[in-house]
Formats: sequence, structure tokens, C-alpha cells
Amino acid sequence: MNYIFLLFLTLFINSCTTSCNKKKEQEIVAQVNNVAIFKNEVDSLQKKAFINTKDKNLNEKIKSEVRASIIKKLIDNEILRQEAKKYNLEPDRFERVAMLKEYKNNLGGPKHFQYFLEQKGFNEEQILDSILTEKRKERLIAHLNLANEPSEEEIAKYYKENQKLFGLPEMVKASHILLKLSNKEPKEKEKLVLEKAEKIFKEAILQKDSFESLVDKYSEGESIKNRGDIGYFARGKMVKNFEDACFDNPVGSIIGPIKTDFGYHIIKITDKLPQRIGLLEEIKPSVIKKIQKNNLAK
Repeated sequence: MNYIFLLFLTLFINSCTTSCNKKKEQEIVAQVNNVAIFKNEVDSLQKKAFINTKDKNLNEKIKSEVRASIIKKLIDNEILRQEAKKYNLEPDRFERVAMLKEYKNNLGGPKHFQYFLEQKGFNEEQILDSILTEKRKERLIAHLNLANEPSEEEIAKYYKENQKLFGLPEMVKASHILLKLSNKEPKEKEKLVLEKAEKIFKEAILQKDSFESLVDKYSEGESIKNRGDIGYFARGKMVKNFEDACFDNPVGSIIGPIKTDFGYHIIKITDKLPQRIGLLEEIKPSVIKKIQKNNLAK
């Protein structure tokens, strides 16, 4: 269902407890333990969902699917709320204030937050309900994972039986010297930076000093704290021309200057790893996560 009205469906559903009027005489469509989910809640959320689409001729199948999704989400949210309460994981009032403040800051501050509310037709309480639902889910997953930590035997067995799931791509390890240069700098400055980069590259090729000492002397990048080492990385993790230079040259090569949006780089290739199945000690956290995910799904 690729409809715009589904975009904010979750937020509408999360907000139902604050925006829907519950009365005992109303028709119940579902029940989670002793908590009822009322027909008017579903009707209200379904109406809001369809407001966000320009297509007013939706067929009954689409409407039925949306309604079923709403009911399922309401049930899921109520289960989350009850389970969070059961394990004493419900955020307290101080945490709620802090979470809402963080949400506002992420949107650019109170004014941007207010603009967002006006544009989307939400209120602050609805946003908080949505935040709480995600926080409950996060805490429950962490709690259940901790309670269901697999044994070493389970980890080894799962890894042995599912090695295809733990393939690692070809990787390269490199160090670099960065001379910063933004795309907005004048041509004159770029020329000076390039000349400096070429001078450093020649120094690196001569190898009178170690590459690490040249990093200490010249580099302006964050990796200077690691003496230029940026560790192992696969394709798709770095700027393309930087990445290509690393993957296309052998271990021990010194390459440069390579220009990216960050500036000019002089690069040293320090190691390469072929595509392979990861060793258990390398990917153990991933193995544990997969076991826990499977256990939660049972």
C-alpha cells in the first residue's frame, strides 16, 4: 500500500489514547487482557489516515487493509504498554520531559517543533505518546535480550549451522594525511593546498620519515588522534574516489594527492582482507543478536 496516508499512520495510532473518547457503552473491536480497544478509536484513526491522500476513490480492499493495520498496531501498542509496566520499564515523568525536549531540539528547537505540529495537525501529547511507544519497545527488547543471553554452546552451534549469514565483504585498511579544503575556497587557495599536498606526497614516497610522523606533522583530519589510521572499511563506506584509490592499489602503496569534498588526501594502504566468512570472534555480537531475534519471534 504505497499511499501517503500511511506515512503518519503510526503516529496517529500512538496518539489514540489521548485523542479518542472512551466510554464503556462503546463497541469493542479488540481486547488486551482487561483493556478494551474501541470501535470509535479505530474509526477516528482511519478517518485521519485517509485525510492525507488525494485519492478519494479508494476501494474497499484498501480501506479494509488500512483498518486491519490500525487495529493490529493498537493491539501491539497496548501490549507494549502493559509489558513495560510489568517489568517496571515505563519512563518516569522526568524521563518523559527529557525525551520530549530532545525531540524538540532534534527538530531545531521549540519554534520549529510548533511549526511541525501545525503542519501535521498533531499536538504535543500525541508526539509524546509516539516517543513513549518507541522507548517502551527499545527497553523491552533490551530487557528480553538480557534475560535470554545465549550460552557459548548455542552461539557456536548457530554460527556453525548458519555461516552463510555471516559473510564479510572485501575490506581494506588505510591511513591518510588530510589537508582540509572546502569546495567554496577560491582557486588561489586550492592551488596552494594542492602544492603542499604534492610536497607531502613526495616526502612520503621518499620514506625518510615514517608515514605516522608525517601525519603528526601535517594532517588536519580527525584521524590524527589515531596517527592517520582509519581502520578497515568495505566498499560503499567512503567517498568514492578515496575508496577506489584504496581498493585499486596494493598493500604498501602510497597514493595521492586524492581530492574529495573534505580536501586533499595522501593515502597509505596498510592491509587488505578478501571476501570471506567472518571468524566467530569477529562477528560474535551479530551472532548473538540473530539468536536473540529468533528467540523473540518464537
